[in-house]
Amino acid sequence: MNINKINELCSKRGITLLQLSKKIGMSNSFYTTLKTGSLKVETLEKIAEVLEVPITVFFDSSSSEDI
Repeated sequence: MNINKINELCSKRGITLLQLSKKIGMSNSFYTTLKTGSLKVETLEKIAEVLEVPITVFFDSSSSEDI
C-alpha cells in the first residue's frame, strides 16, 4: 500500500490530514495508523470515498497526478 498517495491526493484536493481524519470519523490515532501503514480496508474505503478515487489507487505504484 502506498501511503504517500493519501498525502498527494489530500494536497491535490486541498484537504489536510486532520480534515480527512474528521471526514472519515477517525480520532488522532489516524496519524499513527497512517504512519504504520496498518489501515483497515474499511478505512481505506472511506478515504477513497472522501478523496473521490477508487481504492485501488492506494495499491498502484504509478503517480496520482492523473487522478
